[in-house]
Amino acid sequence: MDYKEVNLVNANKFFTEHLNKKLLKPIKIVEKDSDPLMKAIGWFLGALRINTRFMSSYITTIGNTIYFPKELMSTINPKRFMETIIHETVHVLDAQENKLIYKPSYLPELFLGLPLLILSIILFALKYWIIGIVAILLALVCILPTPKFGRYHWEMRAYAVSLLIARDADHDEWFITQLKSWIKGQLKTSHYYFTMPIESFYKDEDFDKYISQIPIKEEIKSFLKNDFINL
Repeated sequence: MDYKEVNLVNANKFFTEHLNKKLLKPIKIVEKDSDPLMKAIGWFLGALRINTRFMSSYITTIGNTIYFPKELMSTINPKRFMETIIHETVHVLDAQENKLIYKPSYLPELFLGLPLLILSIILFALKYWIIGIVAILLALVCILPTPKFGRYHWEMRAYAVSLLIARDADHDEWFITQLKSWIKGQLKTSHYYFTMPIESFYKDEDFDKYISQIPIKEEIKSFLKNDFINL
């Protein structure tokens, strides 16, 4: 079954009828396969063997645009699609409300590590050895798979959506526990470049805290109750 049409109808209803007062700019959903930037990133990640499934299996959000793999948009069921779209919407809202810190705290490898690495090369060329060593050590902290507290925070806020939806659907505790384990598995492993491998960051109270912080909790519940089209 091709779910693309109903998926896009659901997303449009959610954006226009439930989020219009929250968004500074409309959210767009674009097929990843048709975007030159996504193709370039996909080629780069594939060539370095960092992520060979970037174009086919990963949803990417930049600014107010959500890039969705073309085939996945047609095959993913409406419930899972909207859960993903709402997850990405939390990212959009967080970036909108935290313009200065969101990008460097979410992706320090690019926004902090790379500039520090370039700076260290310049400092070494100028023979500022001590400052150069400090710069390269900071660059390595940003680039290597050390705990990334910022990305952990933003992703936990977005993944809390899945827990909210599961609780709203009256799933039992076994299902909730499995979902928490899956979220932990995403953030502890290579899926998110070992964002937060420390077990103590995944206590039940941590998940509860992030559920309470979801910025569009009532909008999500209203949409699922009144406007969501399922098949």
